[in-house]
Amino acid sequence: MIASLGVYVFFTNIISISFGEQILSLGFIEQNIFSWEGNLFITNIQVITFFVSLIILFLLHLFLKNTIIGQKIKALSINSNASTVYGINNNSTSFWCLILGSTIAFFAGILISIDVGINSSIGFDWLFPGIVVMIIGGIGRNRYCIIGAMFLAFAQQLSSYFIDSKWMNATAYLVLIFFLLFRPFGFSGKKLKKTEV
Repeated sequence: MIASLGVYVFFTNIISISFGEQILSLGFIEQNIFSWEGNLFITNIQVITFFVSLIILFLLHLFLKNTIIGQKIKALSINSNASTVYGINNNSTSFWCLILGSTIAFFAGILISIDVGINSSIGFDWLFPGIVVMIIGGIGRNRYCIIGAMFLAFAQQLSSYFIDSKWMNATAYLVLIFFLLFRPFGFSGKKLKKTEV
């Protein structure tokens, strides 16, 4: 993971040097803003993002449940040693995980870029919340990651509403610290075993 972060920082700086750090717009969809009581705002892009995310989650669930590759991915996540015994190629399955994750990240990146624009450091702005969600959701069950994402988003929006939008990232750090101190295994509470027979 540390090596991956190092590669990410390297290429981020290469992109920044080559193309600059200004925010570019992918405004091929006209953005309309809706408000309630003058305090709550939402755009049509955010509504589209919400429903597209639900569709992607549903398709991901069907893929993992009903395809051979999905079954291999689930087996690998449960016990990599046992999956090898049953003839599953862990390297090719990990490669499929990379393809699947990159595809989902592609759609997420496009939707985010349409909403807030794109610059060289946009990746880390969404990478960190993703890591926090993974930690507070816990390892082992995808539904808890969804609960963790909703919890983090709710906490950040509350801090933005009652304090200031500048505190949203600080709220994510506070939530992360709270879970690391008091619930290090996340909502699922599933501990990782050091050895498995």
